[in-house]
Parts: sequence; structure tokens; C-alpha cells
Amino acid sequence: MGTSDFSTKLSPYLALGCVSARTVWWEAMRYQEKHPRKVQQGTFNLEVNLQWRDFFRLTAVVYKNQLFARDGLGQRDKRGRLTSRTFAKREPTEEQWERIKKWMDGKTGVPFIDAPMRELKYSGYMSNRCRQNCASYLVNDLGCPDWRIGAEYFQSKLIDHDVTSNWMGWQYVSGVSNDPKHGRRYPVLKQALTYDPYGIFVRRWLPELALCPAPEIHAPFLFGEEEQDAYEVKVGATYPAPVTTPWKIPEEIDRPTELPAEEEVEARERKPKLQEEVE
Repeated sequence: MGTSDFSTKLSPYLALGCVSARTVWWEAMRYQEKHPRKVQQGTFNLEVNLQWRDFFRLTAVVYKNQLFARDGLGQRDKRGRLTSRTFAKREPTEEQWERIKKWMDGKTGVPFIDAPMRELKYSGYMSNRCRQNCASYLVNDLGCPDWRIGAEYFQSKLIDHDVTSNWMGWQYVSGVSNDPKHGRRYPVLKQALTYDPYGIFVRRWLPELALCPAPEIHAPFLFGEEEQDAYEVKVGATYPAPVTTPWKIPEEIDRPTELPAEEEVEARERKPKLQEEVE
């Protein structure tokens, strides 16, 4: 993450019908045949996600309007009892709406959630990895009583919105799809340290954290006064305090090397410009 080539960026063209999934699939096959000795993780992931896309579409054909139901596909056992997760049939409270609004605006105080949510808000794009993390955070960490709020928001913002991929993706994370697990909780900090260990992606969309070193950039709520002064960030002022209980950085995860001095200078020089662009 954090680089221009971490995904194919073909999703808008697939969603709008500018290119077919079949064309993309066979081009990936041809590339593999032409470069058999190269590591093919990228084309493998592309093929898997195309298969997921087809699976979601075929599932929607079978279940129809259940795609948009609060209880999703409503999987039941032989006795008719729901085996999938259930959501209380109530509207969010005023406090929950405030949290949901912070999630939408990328102001939860959790950088690995705020960065992709701001990317979505200002560009209309978000990677699949970030979609899963942001969906999990809304449903599991913020306790949103209706996963469809998140699905509807994504639908309103994504430039590559695909009805079945979006709504089935949210069902999958929320635990109301045709999968037996009661939702999937993504540990945000562990995900951040795995997929953005140097904080490159977070710095791109959260200029107020541009001077923070890695891995601490993913947990600014742990900064003391001296650290906040050194990194030119004030938690609760220039960057929001977390709306949920913060996590500590796991000791067992290797700490990545800090940005080289020249990159720190560049970040300091770019900070005002980035702040202006995002605001």
C-alpha cells in the first residue's frame, strides 16, 4: 500500500462495463505464460478477486432482495434457527450517529481507518484491504447496529461501485452472508503494521501526521507531550482523539526502520501543501 502500483485500478472500468472480466482474466493468463519464472502473486490475487466477483453475482441471482436485508441471507439450520449473525432492529442512537459521522469523515482517531476513509471521501476510491478493515471497524469496533449504513455510504462514494461486490462484501464482513462465521473482526493495528509498516499510505492522506515515525504513526494516541511537540501533532486538536479504546503496539511485531533523514525533510516541506489539498 502507499504506492501507485499496488492494484490494477481496473475496478472502475469493470464496474462501468468498459472492459469485461473475461478479457482481464485471459490477459492475466497470457501474462503468466509469458513470464513463468516471475513471482505471480499479483496475477493470482487478481484471478481470485475476479472469482469472488462472479460468486457474489451468482449469489445475488439466487437470493435477490436479501442482498439488502438487515439480516442478509439469513442462513438457518434444519430447525429454522438463524445460524448467521443478527442485528437488532433499531436505529442508531444519537451517540452512535456521531461515531458513524466521524467514521465517514475519517476522524475516528485511528490512522489506518481515517486514511482510507478520507481517500474514499476525496477520490472515490479505496482498496479492497481497506474496505474490509473499515467495514469491520464500523460494525465491530463502533458497534453500528445496521451494517447497511456503511454499505450505502460506500455506494454513494465509490467510483467503481458494483452492487453485488459492495453489498456482499459488507455482508461477508458483518457475518450475515452465506458464510457460517459470525462476522470477521480485523485487528486494525496489526493490519496497519502488516500492510503499511512505514506509514507511507497514512502520511499520504493524513498530512497532520506527516512527521510521525513508524510504527508510532499508527497509534498517535500513545504520544506524550514531548512527542506531540516533536512531531507537530496535538491529539484531540490537530488530530482527533480515538473514539474507541486505543490499542498498544504489539511487542512481537518488528519495528520498521524510521524514514531516512532526507525523507523526513521532504515530509516537513510537503506538509502544508498536503494539508491544503486534503482540506
